[in-house]
Amino acid sequence: MQKSVWILSTLMSGVLLSPLASAQNADPLPNYTYAGLAIEDNDDFRDADTGFKIDGSYELQQQYFVSGYYRNLDSDGIDSNSDYDSFNVTGGRYFVLQNGFVVDAGVRLGHVDYGDSTNFWGAEANVRKRLGMFEVYGGASWVDYTSAGSDTQYKLGGRAFVTPALAFGVEANDSEFGDALALTAQYNW
Repeated sequence: MQKSVWILSTLMSGVLLSPLASAQNADPLPNYTYAGLAIEDNDDFRDADTGFKIDGSYELQQQYFVSGYYRNLDSDGIDSNSDYDSFNVTGGRYFVLQNGFVVDAGVRLGHVDYGDSTNFWGAEANVRKRLGMFEVYGGASWVDYTSAGSDTQYKLGGRAFVTPALAFGVEANDSEFGDALALTAQYNW
C-alpha cells in the first residue's frame, strides 16, 4: 500500500510539474534586434555576379520593429566594371502564434541602382520559428518600382546559433537583383 501511494504521488508530481518543465525548455522566440552580413552569389542578374548584404533590425516597443539593408552586387558579366546598389527600410509589427511561430508584416521603402536608378515601395510578410539552436524562416514581398513595374520576391533560409547571440546560416532569395544563394551571419542583442 505504501509503495502504491509513493508511485502514485511520483506520477502525479510528474504530471503536475511537466508544464513547468516544458515552459522552461521552450524554444526562444526569434529576435528582432540584430545586425547581419550575407555573402551572395547571384547567377540570375547579368551572368555571374557576387555581392554582399548588410542588414539590421531594431525592436521597438509592443512588438513593432524597424529594419533595413544595404546590398551591393559586383557585376562580373556584361557590365564587368559596374557595381549595383540597393537599400531598403522596413517598418512593421510581429505577432507570436501558437508553438512559437512568429509572423511579421511590414511596409518597405527603398532605392535600387542597377544601371537605371529607381525607387520602390512595397509590403512584406515573414514567418520565423526557433527550434533549439536552429531558426528557420521564410517570407514573401511585393514591390512596386517607380520606373520599372512591380515584382514579387521571396526568401527562405535557416541558421544555427553557435552561441545564444551569434548565428550562421544559408538563404535562398529573390531580390531586386534576381535569384541568389547566400551565406549569412547574424549577431543578436
